[in-house]
Amino acid sequence: MDEVTPKYVKSSMPIFADFTDEDVQARIDEAKTEVDVDKIDEKMVNVAIVTFARHLLYLDYFTGNGGVTSAGTLGNTQTIADMHNDDPYLQRYQSIVEKYGISSNYGSVTSDWYE
Repeated sequence: MDEVTPKYVKSSMPIFADFTDEDVQARIDEAKTEVDVDKIDEKMVNVAIVTFARHLLYLDYFTGNGGVTSAGTLGNTQTIADMHNDDPYLQRYQSIVEKYGISSNYGSVTSDWYE
């Protein structure tokens, strides 16, 4: 894949089908910035962009549907989705960063001191 496109990001993903190409492109542009900041190795850049764009769309999907992640009635509760642990796109992106990049979440340390 030469360039990440909205069509590719939405492909085989029914939950993203209703997003406009403009909305998906905006998430692709955000993902490109994050991938750049996380310094992903060139061979994984497009995979990382697609994965992070899908993570952002996943969040948009849930917030666009009222953001309901759990429900309860008469003392019974049910978790529909746990956005902290059940986001497969974020988990995949974090794995890519761990293997092929330098996460902006961890920072970096440099030293001018030489022995």
